[in-house]
Parts: sequence; C-alpha cells; structure tokens
Amino acid sequence: MYEHILKPLKIRKKIVRNRLVAAPEVPFALSDDHPRMTEAFMEHFIRKAEGGFGMVMMSGLCFAPSRKSGDGASFDIWEYENTKRLAEFIDRMHSKGSLVLFEDIPGLMFEYNDYSVMGEKGFGMGPFPEDFIKDKIPVTKEILEEIAEKYAVVAKRLLKLGADGMILMTGPAGIDFLSPISNKRSDEFGGSLENRTRFLRMVLSKIRETVKDDMIIYLRTSVSLDEDDFGIDDEIEMCRSLEGLIDIAEVSLRNPHQTKPWEINELIGMPNDHMPELRTHQVVKQIKAAEIPMHISTIGALQDPEIIEDILAKDEADIVAMARGAIADPDLPKKLYENRAKDIIPCIRCYRCVDTPLRDRCTVNPTMGRAHYLEKPVLLSEEKRLKVAIIGGGPAGIEAAIIASKRGHKVTLYEKEEHLGGRLMYADVMPFKHSTKKFKQYLLDHLYEADTDIRLNTNVTRDLLLKEKFDKVIIAIGADCKDLNVKGSEKAIQAADIYEKGLEVIGDVVIIGGGTTGCETAVYLGELGHKVTILTRGEKLCRNTHVEYMRSILYPLQQLSNVEVVYFAQIKEIRDDEVIYEKEGQELSVKADTAILSVGFRERCDEALDLWLDGIETQIIGDCREAKDLLAAIGSGYDAAMNL
Repeated sequence: MYEHILKPLKIRKKIVRNRLVAAPEVPFALSDDHPRMTEAFMEHFIRKAEGGFGMVMMSGLCFAPSRKSGDGASFDIWEYENTKRLAEFIDRMHSKGSLVLFEDIPGLMFEYNDYSVMGEKGFGMGPFPEDFIKDKIPVTKEILEEIAEKYAVVAKRLLKLGADGMILMTGPAGIDFLSPISNKRSDEFGGSLENRTRFLRMVLSKIRETVKDDMIIYLRTSVSLDEDDFGIDDEIEMCRSLEGLIDIAEVSLRNPHQTKPWEINELIGMPNDHMPELRTHQVVKQIKAAEIPMHISTIGALQDPEIIEDILAKDEADIVAMARGAIADPDLPKKLYENRAKDIIPCIRCYRCVDTPLRDRCTVNPTMGRAHYLEKPVLLSEEKRLKVAIIGGGPAGIEAAIIASKRGHKVTLYEKEEHLGGRLMYADVMPFKHSTKKFKQYLLDHLYEADTDIRLNTNVTRDLLLKEKFDKVIIAIGADCKDLNVKGSEKAIQAADIYEKGLEVIGDVVIIGGGTTGCETAVYLGELGHKVTILTRGEKLCRNTHVEYMRSILYPLQQLSNVEVVYFAQIKEIRDDEVIYEKEGQELSVKADTAILSVGFRERCDEALDLWLDGIETQIIGDCREAKDLLAAIGSGYDAAMNL
C-alpha cells in the first residue's frame, strides 16, 4: 500500500530498507553521568531499529577532543569506554536491520568554546539564555584546518566501529559560516557564497577522502526565508558544489536570527500547529526540482503516511526524516509493513521530548524513556484477567481502558457526560490544536475497537460499584476549574467551559490568568476578532510551560494587535461590563463584555475517595490525583492498566 515509502534505496555500498529516517536526537537523561551509553540509552534507539526505520540517527557525539569531559554535554568519542560501547551499539542496531549514522553535538564550536565565526558575543536559546553569553574570539584559518583534520580522524574511527554514516549540520547549530548576516569576515571564509562554503568543503573533502565509498555522508542544511540570509538559491548552488562529497542533503528552515538573548521568534525549524502544514516541505520541493546530484531528504513534523507517500510518489524528496514522530511511535514503519497505519500514535508537537536534562518523556507515548524497564501490554492468561471499573472518560481513563482491554481484562468505562474526551474537547474548537485533535480521535478509535463496555451519562456511586462486583477500580474523574475569591467572580465563565460546554463569548474579552490555558484561549479568541486583555499577577506568561512550547504560544500571541497583556495585575472585582484590578498601588479597570477565568485546576481527591471501596484495590489517576497535563494523564492511565 505504501510502495514508495517501503521501497529500498542504494547509497554507495549501503542499502536502506525503506525511505523513513529517524532523525538525530540525544536522550542524555538515559545516559550515565560521564556521560556514557547505558542499556536504557541504547534501547531507546534500538526500539526505532526494531520498529523498522531504514536509517536511525544519533546525535550527541563530540567530534573534537572534549574540553568538558564528564559535564553531561556530549559523548567523547576519543574515550575508550565510549568507543567500546559504541561498537556494541552499532552491532545491535545492525542486528535489527537499520543503518546507523552519527551526528556531532550541535554547535561546531562547542568544544572550541572561546571561538566563533566572527568573535562576537554568543547566547543560547534555552530558558535562561543570558547564562550562555560570553565573549568570543574570531576562529582562525589554522583552527579551522585543525578541526577539518579532526573530522577526518573521527570519520576513520566511526568507519572502524562499523558506522554506516556521518552527519554534519550547517547553520546556527553547526558549521556556522553560511549566513551573510552572521558571517561578516573579509578573508577567504567570508563574503561570497564560495567563500562562506569553503570551510564546509574543507571538512567534507577530508571526510570523503577518508571513508571513500564505505560510509554515507549526510548533510543537514537549513535555509532562511529572510531574503538577506542564506536562501533557497544559495542552498541549490552550495549543494551543486558538493557533488561527490555528500550523498544526502536534508533541507529544513532555519529560525530567524536572534538579536537579543530573550527574543520570541517563530520556531520555524521545529514546526508546531500554529504554522501552515508542510511549510518546510514547500522549500524542499523547489530544491528537489532543481535536480541536484544527490538524494534530498525532507523533514518538518512529517508523520502522516498518506502525506509522506504522496511526497515520495511525486518525487518531491527521496527520503523523509522525522524526529518527534519517531519518538511518538518508534514502530511507525513496522505498522506500515503490516498495513496498520491507523495504529500509528500521532505526535502532537508539544516539544516535551525536547526536555531531556532529567528525564526523557513523550506526551503520547508513555513508554518513551522507560521502555527498558516497562513490560509490554501482552494478553494475559485467562486466570489473570479481571473485571475492572474505570470511572472517567478523559484521556487518563481512556488510556487505562485501552491498555487494560489489550491485556484481556473485562473493562467497564463510566463517564458522567454524554461524550468522551474530557479536557481534550478544546482540540475540537481551537484550529491550532489539529494534532491534538488527531490524537484524541486516535484514543477514541482504539477505545471503540477494544472489548470495552462504555456507559455514558452515568454518575457512579459506591452502591453501583458494589452491585457490579468489580475486582479492581481505577478512578479518573478529572479536576475542577479553580474559582477566584473576589467580588463578582460568579459573573465570569471558566475558560474550559468555552470548549467543553460551548459557552458563548461576546464582545471585548478579559482573561484572568496568564498560564498556558489563558494564553491559548487568548490566541483563539484574538484570531476570531475579539479584543482580548490578559490580566496576570506575575511578570511572565506560560510560566510553568515547557520553554519551546511557551515560545510556540507566545509568538502568535504577540502577532495579534488586538491582544494586550497587563502584568502584575491584582484582581479586585468583576462587574457586568468591566474588571477592576490594582497595579502598582493604582486601581484600574478594563472593559469586559465577557470575563474568563483561567486560574488553574483543583484535584477531585475527596470525590475520588468517596468512591473508594474497602477491600478492593483502587487506583486514583490523572487530574483527580494531581492536576497537571496531558503527559501525566496518559502516563498515569498506562501505568494503572499495567499495574492491574
């Protein structure tokens, strides 16, 4: 059915079994403190090989002798203990049928941390980018020649270890000479495109001379939509000049240049649902049409097999790479081989997998980062199957029902409303939540396919549970919206009720609360044309949100001229047509035809305990245990079902 996706590809001496690539990532939280590869780290990538990806890529190697050994920032390929584990890792990947390629830790000058292309101050894009600001020294030709030689030595090491390929990255996170905005050098490495690509050719020539036809060289490139930056025509000309040196050019879009440490720019390089679908691929199509003498790989939130098949069938790319999509479902290619595309777990583009310092997690894949110690939900023997009640048809309850049914338990799912999905109902309303809507439908489809007794419009009581004589009970009744203890609060509506109950919003809107829900609601209503004012008591918006997801919300928010934010606002009273607040000792007001509360959620712990039956093992999961997020809900549902 997916003949173009599953078609093999010969590259030099290597055969790639299909056109799907698990793009580079590095789950450092699964390594040890040196860092070195652990069994958990290896298993993370082996799962993708078992899942059928043609090529699996790993980032995080330090291609220069480490000056930061043991800081958890990269794997030092010059250390024997690391190379020994790399050899084992490569063998295990090959045993599963995948080619394995390695990428330098993003940031070519990372280990040469006193240097940069221009010698200007540099800063990071993390939650505290000012911490990365430091003076730099312009990198010299001698240093560049030294780096090029080291790349060749690394290539030789990887070849001996059995690696199938080596990945280089250009742009802000890699070989950072290409952009005329950042590269103002007046020597042979600056000015013309030929000069700005000179160092890249130096490195690639050294590598190709070393590996000959025995390894794939994969170049990750990015182009800018800024006409004054490195653009599509530059990319085409550069790739033509690299004929014979590289085998695959992956093309993505680069984020706009930052001009100050904390700047909310559009995350073009890692697409989210606020962006047009296939935005990156529209650029790749143009480059592929230029008939560049190498294979072209496209990337950019691509996971839907119908879209991927269409891209390949139209010869708009030769290979499709995915990072987050492969994390959400490492078995994606295997499911295509087995004609089970409907079983692919949709990525919701939430960026949680980017959050790797302490733990590696995926909102929609509760086994991510834990596969090395979790059991698989296999069918239990008859004597181990139980009669299970699950109370609550939100994401936690649905996930628990799906997994419990998959294991063979007889499950009854109770929901007090006339619909399933809980708080995921917002995805049906917000147009920029289409990936979450797709995941919600995935949950519902698999629930309906499971052997589960679903009872809607049912208020569960202890008497009902006793009458049905369940062996185990899982309580997932969610959380209540918090109220605001101020005069007139009853005149406001809850943000959640706009989506779950269809409450009408009219005229000028005031949203009380600057968290994730408040800001997303502001974007939604602002795009509908309402004048929106956010009143927040703090100094920042989306304070407890993952930094990348926060940026994905705040960028469209700041583009809306009809949305205003008032910081350090203490709410005093909500009236029929205005909200009174205090700021810096002054009492102020803002017009409010509709006042909306978005001040968090309160767990329904007491209500859950009221349903607890003595002598029957009961689990309380999801928001009714601790009001958090979708990641916690799905994870707790999965764990509860596996604990039965």
